[in-house]
Amino acid sequence: MKKLLFWIFLGYLIYLLLSGEEAVDETVVRPPIPEDIPYNEATGCKSLDKQWAWNSLDGKNYEMSFPVCQELYDESVSTRENIGYPEYELSDIEYCKFIYEQLLSAVEFPTNELASGYKNIIDEANLDYMGALNLIISSIQAIPYTLIINENCPYVLNGVKYINNCAPLESGQGCCGNIQPFGVYSPMEFLYHEAGDCDTRTVFAYAVLKNLGFDAVVINGEEHSMLAVHLPKSPEAGSAHIKDQRGKKYYVWELTGKDWGLGVNPDVNLNKWDIVLP
Repeated sequence: MKKLLFWIFLGYLIYLLLSGEEAVDETVVRPPIPEDIPYNEATGCKSLDKQWAWNSLDGKNYEMSFPVCQELYDESVSTRENIGYPEYELSDIEYCKFIYEQLLSAVEFPTNELASGYKNIIDEANLDYMGALNLIISSIQAIPYTLIINENCPYVLNGVKYINNCAPLESGQGCCGNIQPFGVYSPMEFLYHEAGDCDTRTVFAYAVLKNLGFDAVVINGEEHSMLAVHLPKSPEAGSAHIKDQRGKKYYVWELTGKDWGLGVNPDVNLNKWDIVLP
């Protein structure tokens, strides 16, 4: 009898390890979205008031507030949900590019309020090119990771359990499920929910940086997505880069966690990576 109980207990432990049933910290680090969103006369629509505060890669603290229009969010959701599958066969890179371009075309992005928020801080703090980049990217990195999938949550990925709570959790183990058809949020949805994984973040950052005049690209490989930014010389943090067809260097930037610097390789083989959005 004791031997039977031992094997039952051992089997249960193995199940827990394989299924990711460990306790998940469910502390939500961003305010919940209210059911009744007030009308904002300045934007001319019902708007969420967002308050962002973060520590930049240069060690300074920044704050920014801006509204997010409910109508633009709804339009983005509708566009994303109605993206059709390509009528012809595409390579993996072409397929991702097709999806990302559709998401970027949902609404004009970034919003004037978001772009102005970044510009005001850059001007007031008298930030140079690299300082402005650190400001923008660190604001995105400060938002905890949330898995975005077109399947059901909870979901176990690489041994980590992501729970069915479409909200930014302190643990970085939130999960937004049934995001059809491709399991990627549009930039406006990331802004609205403050939730996203790798390619949701890279497409968002790409849109913001392009709008503000930075030379950035989205790169994909090894089932992951990163941003990459061109500089005339290697950044201080690292020299990991990818080249375009003309030999122009773009230094990689990991966005799924805090404190990743430009040019730091998160242990990937960049020879297997390609530029998706130039």
